[in-house]
Formats: sequence, structure tokens, C-alpha cells
Amino acid sequence: MDISKYTEVYKGTRGIYVHITRYGAFDQNQSLVRVSNFDHPWSEHIFLCDTSFNFNDMTVTYTTQIDGSDYVLLRTTKDWGAIWLLGGYSFDINYIETFVEHMEGRNDILNDYNNSHLTGNPRK
Repeated sequence: MDISKYTEVYKGTRGIYVHITRYGAFDQNQSLVRVSNFDHPWSEHIFLCDTSFNFNDMTVTYTTQIDGSDYVLLRTTKDWGAIWLLGGYSFDINYIETFVEHMEGRNDILNDYNNSHLTGNPRK
């Protein structure tokens, strides 16, 4: 499976972390998004998302499927973003770092996605 050499890490209010990496061929426009480090049913879940880039406002939108419907999980710019979770929870997030392929963590998201027992990944 083709996966990005890079994983972007965002941190948000109340300690939430969001890890994002491209999944599949570049032109497939899909990413894996891990949400972690807070008390919520989706914590530690890895979502397969369709990604779309908006050139007008320079944002990337990450859309997954929840209960058979498209669900905008996340929207980012180069420095910040927002994530929306089940139950009306939303968090502002700020970019903090990028893992590169030789750093610990880059392959963890792919391995965890392939071996996950969690059900927060409706496109799998």
C-alpha cells in the first residue's frame, strides 16, 4: 500500500491529538486520520477519509462516512484547523510537527489501521 512519507500532527484544546497521513496513491485523495488523547468514543479510532483541497481558502477537508452518510470530520490549513466529533464536540487544532518516514510514529498509523479492532473506520 502506498502511504505518505510524512504524518502531520495537530494538537487541540483539551489535549486532543490528530495525526494525518496520505493513504493510497496520491491521486486517490484519501488520508488516514487518527484522533486520540481525550475521553470520547472516537478516541484512538483511525478514519479513512476522502480529502479535497479548496484553492479559494487554501483548506483541506477530510470527509468520512458515518452511518452511511458523508461526514466532515476535519478541516485544516497549513497551521490550524478544526475537528468535529460525534455528539456535537468540536475542537480547534494547531499544527505542531511532521513525522518523516524514518521517525517513530510514521508507520504506526498504517499498522494500527490494518490491525484495528475499533469500528470508527466505516470505509475499511
